[in-house]
Formats: sequence, structure tokens, C-alpha cells
Amino acid sequence: MPTESDLRYLGHRPFFTFFSNLLDARFFASEHSEPVRILEIGCGPGEFAHMLKQKYGNKVDIVAIDPGDNVALAQKNYSSNGVEYKQATVEDIKEDASFDVCLFSKSLHHCMPLHETVVKTHALLKQHGVCVAEELDRDQVNSKTATWFSDRLDLLRLGGLIFDKTPEEHEAQGDSEELCAHMFDVSKPGYDRLREFYKDHLVNEELHTLPIIMDELYKSFGEKNVKVASVIPFLHEFLIFLG
Repeated sequence: MPTESDLRYLGHRPFFTFFSNLLDARFFASEHSEPVRILEIGCGPGEFAHMLKQKYGNKVDIVAIDPGDNVALAQKNYSSNGVEYKQATVEDIKEDASFDVCLFSKSLHHCMPLHETVVKTHALLKQHGVCVAEELDRDQVNSKTATWFSDRLDLLRLGGLIFDKTPEEHEAQGDSEELCAHMFDVSKPGYDRLREFYKDHLVNEELHTLPIIMDELYKSFGEKNVKVASVIPFLHEFLIFLG
């Protein structure tokens, strides 16, 4: 039977595979004497940085930051793995701390102010460094998509393949019991349930949209240096989150 760690890896796998391939091609295909310095911005409970450290060991030197309280879970669960977890924003990082890679893991749309965040990130990169942003295009989530997802979620739950978490499990994983309850409310249409569950990203107009993020990246890095590497579905990650 798969463990919780196995399921968490499954949720991260598409982007983890992409990011690992990028590191391998850019840094590890040839001799690289120094550890690759990575700054993960918006690390949440720290799983992605932990997975990277497990894969690459001493080949990478990772600083993972997040302004939220979830970073305490990372410090508690992964403090011995060699990743430096900090409760901070990118603006708190000193300018003389240079990195080979700056990584935003579904976090750039939260960063306020956006322009200053992108400018500071550019300044923190070494020459020939790379900024990678995993982002959500919330305009792609429409009523039909939400209904498709909620229908399959209900089938999985009826089949006993998704389990309600205990309050202790919610706290340990840094998620919201209330939002999960909204997603399981079969009396509501799928889009209403998803809006409640993922309300920040689908309703909160203060969060940056993908076109605004792309515009800021173009301004700081130059349009010819910014590439959309791939476009993949993301709702499947909620199945892991929901149990």
C-alpha cells in the first residue's frame, strides 16, 4: 500500500520531473564542482525542497523560504535533511546571497509587491542563473472543468479511496479542515465547491493573474529570455491534498 510520502510525491511528480531534468541538463550533464545553490520561494511545508535534497544530496545547497506558518512544519519534519528553512520573503534575503536557481513553487501569484519581488529575484541570481516559476492559470478553471473534477472526487470517495482526515492530520499537514469540508459538500455544484475550496486562487482578485506575472517577468528578464516550458493540468494535486 502506498504511504503518505508516496502520495505526496505523486502530487509533485510532474513538476519535480521537469525541474530535475532542468537541473540535470543545465548543471549536472557536465562536471560541476560546487553545489548548485537553489532558493525556493514559497516552500510551504517543505516537501519539494526535501525531495530535491533526497535526490541530489550534497550536489545541491537549498534555502527554502515562506512567510507563512507552514514553514514551521518544514523545520519540524525535515530539519535534519540539510535544507535551510526560513520564515521569510525574498525581500528579506541579503543581496550578497547569490543563487544558481530561484524557484517559485506555485507562489509568485501571492508575492506582494510583484514588481519588487521579481526585480529582487533577478538580482539574487548568479550570472547565467535561472528563475523557474511553477504557476497556475486560474482562468482555465471553468464550470465544466470543476464539475468534471468534483464528479470524479465523489466517485473516489464513495468507493472508499479517499478518506476524511482527522483534525490532527489536518494540523500536521498544514491544510484547512473547513475548506476540505466545502469540497466534500455534495449539495453544491462542482464549481461552487471548488471556489470555496480554492477560494484564494479562483476568487481573490488581489492575487496576480498569469498575464500580469508574465508581463513582470518580461520586464525584468527580457521577453526573449522567458519561456513557457510546459502547460499541464493541476487539479489532480487536490486529490492528494484531500486524502
